[in-house]
Amino acid sequence: MSAATDWYAESTAFRQDYRMTTAHRLSVWRKADLLAKRLCSALPCDERYGHSDLVQRLREVAIAIPLAIDSGSRAEHAESFAEEIGRAIRSTHELVYRLAVLEAVGSLASTEAARLLARSDQVERMLVGLLRTVESRLGRGRLRSDTRDRPGTLRTRRLPAPLPSARDG
Repeated sequence: MSAATDWYAESTAFRQDYRMTTAHRLSVWRKADLLAKRLCSALPCDERYGHSDLVQRLREVAIAIPLAIDSGSRAEHAESFAEEIGRAIRSTHELVYRLAVLEAVGSLASTEAARLLARSDQVERMLVGLLRTVESRLGRGRLRSDTRDRPGTLRTRRLPAPLPSARDG
């Protein structure tokens, strides 16, 4: 075999090993990866379309979601995985807002925005489910940000009851 053939065989083996990480076996990672790729292809980062800085940041946020899942799955502790899932959930919130802004200023067609918003909502719901699973395995129950108020939003944890004061008794 030639050196080029050896290199190709090694790089192909590397790509196959990389794709078979724990995160890549998760359906939520595959959906987030597909969302990022669709969003990047739907939104060209070109000055002619306007708002290129907003589009560029939107693309970065979309790519950050599967990256956070992948990074968390490689962590040694489940707590780190839960933190990375939380980061991915926050990125979906930012993604939704930036998509809404692009639609409002006319840089994104409403049909495409609706399609991308539906996909991002599905990814968010799957991430919340994964977070609940990880947290239940940790034995801590729910995390502070996974209790839903209404579809598409997450509410924060309630504050603990105040400590009794000297006046109470």
